[in-house]
Amino acid sequence: MFTHYTHPKLRWPININVETVENQNILVISCPQGLVDNPLTLVAGVAPIISEFNGQNSIENIANKFSHYGINLALVEELVKLLDQSLFLETPEYYKKVNTIKKDFRENPIREPALAGLSYP
Repeated sequence: MFTHYTHPKLRWPININVETVENQNILVISCPQGLVDNPLTLVAGVAPIISEFNGQNSIENIANKFSHYGINLALVEELVKLLDQSLFLETPEYYKKVNTIKKDFRENPIREPALAGLSYP
């Protein structure tokens, strides 16, 4: 049986960009929906690993695929944990956050303007 921890899947939508900081490439993962306040930064070398997070590949298979680069199961598990805590994987925690935001929106009679101050003074 597949689970979100044994067969991780990146959620959609997310933005993944490569930035250069102090002559080092880093991945900057952010949420265009605003569900996550702060972007997650990772070394760019993990990009091929997280590209395998499609819900079909097991963490064991991912670790084996990259083992010749020194990647082991513990590292893949840590990466899954980090992405899960940051709400960038399709997991119960992500859906719980989405459902809480939707519920709060429906129940709140007064809604703050989402774009006020961003495009005009």
